[in-house]
Amino acid sequence: MKRNRRGIARLVEVIMASALLVASLSVSYFYLVAANPITLRGQSDLDRIGYDLLGTLSSQGGFDTSIVNSAGAPVAYFENGLTVTLGSVLPVGILFNLTVYEAVNSTGAPLTVATGLSTAQLLVLNSVSDPAGGLITNAQSSAFLHAGVTAQITYLYTTKIFPNGNFFILVFMLQLAEAEAA
Repeated sequence: MKRNRRGIARLVEVIMASALLVASLSVSYFYLVAANPITLRGQSDLDRIGYDLLGTLSSQGGFDTSIVNSAGAPVAYFENGLTVTLGSVLPVGILFNLTVYEAVNSTGAPLTVATGLSTAQLLVLNSVSDPAGGLITNAQSSAFLHAGVTAQITYLYTTKIFPNGNFFILVFMLQLAEAEAA
């Protein structure tokens, strides 16, 4: 009789352990599986995507010499490269519009270590080097008016100091929107 009770106790123990294991695996699976990048939940997801994108580009050195050269002039047609990069990295169905500004001193010259930021102004770099208008976008401006979820990300980036003492402060204004379903 005692052996029979021990067998039943072991069977109940195995069933409870199995149920606990299945429950813990299903909960951990829910937290470990990445969300579908195409399905967005709202503005906070768009904000996260925008900051992650600009942060990754800046940490990889994507802005140091691709937007402005050491003399302070915009690199010719830098807009095309940024348009292709953003269009290929962002998930399908995300509209973007990027404006790049350079902080300059009141005379319009690049900032130097000596002048500092006391009289900085923002100068739009888009459309300066591209005669076609310099748009960094994949949508018409009216698409942002009709989009359900939108976000605007402002990102500040300081380039390295060049040998001539110049450095550049770039301000990125990135607008993201979830494309309207047809």
